[in-house]
Amino acid sequence: MNEKNLKLALPTTESQAKLSIPRDITQEELNIFAKGLNDLLQRLTELNPDLKIPETPVEETPADSAAEHVVVAGDEVGGFVTSVKDQREAIAKKAGLFLRNYREKRAFQRTEISEQTGMSYSSVFNLEKGSSVPSLETLARFANVYGCDVKVTFVKNEQFDNNQH
Repeated sequence: MNEKNLKLALPTTESQAKLSIPRDITQEELNIFAKGLNDLLQRLTELNPDLKIPETPVEETPADSAAEHVVVAGDEVGGFVTSVKDQREAIAKKAGLFLRNYREKRAFQRTEISEQTGMSYSSVFNLEKGSSVPSLETLARFANVYGCDVKVTFVKNEQFDNNQH
């Protein structure tokens, strides 16, 4: 995937906030963009005094926070991380959010996914809603529609390693 822009999608209660930045942005443009973003954040804190703008760099957030749900498109296709410590509902939500974001970035409709995967529309909808956990076979069906593969990776868990000794 060789996109001209880097895209960021952040989930919100209503849908998602989207941001797109050209890869070839100049320093001057980046400065203008950063100032505009900073002004927006300042305005948000004026409208909602309970909000605090985090200092940079942002400290590590808990594993169950929304930070895990941020999907950045660029050279990486994307994915989600889960472990056996996650409840089934949490796994379903992470997978669903990923599948929905991935579909929306590629401008597919659920009906198209339904037809091309051979799954019912309600099954696709329920997966994206986070009502059920997709199997590897189901993920492979989605990947086939998008022209990519599914990669399963075991990622080192520092917390697990620290508890073993």
